[in-house]
Amino acid sequence: MPKLTKAQRRLRDEIDLAYLARKFRLVNPRGKFDAAGRWWDDEREGPNHPTVREPSRKWPYSYLIACRTRKWCAQLPVKTRKEDAEVARRAIECHVLLRDEQGRWTTENALEVENGG
Repeated sequence: MPKLTKAQRRLRDEIDLAYLARKFRLVNPRGKFDAAGRWWDDEREGPNHPTVREPSRKWPYSYLIACRTRKWCAQLPVKTRKEDAEVARRAIECHVLLRDEQGRWTTENALEVENGG
């Protein structure tokens, strides 16, 4: 595997942080619900992806679920991705988002660590 440049690592880390912020619901994708209860993303989420089904009454959250994936975060507009990544950075600094013993990200036991437990 070729070695990543500093800029490529920074971009990868930013995408990962934006994904974590959405996965753990530290931020929510930008969008709104219509009168039928379907969730639609807005222009701050970037272009719609042809592989994601349009929301319907039967599947009202199809875009919302897609907006929380790493693939979607990789294609976010730069401004939106940077905003989401910054929220995750602050959560890590404040011990709201931690790594467990296996190296997986979690919000479990964050209050215990914060309170010295």
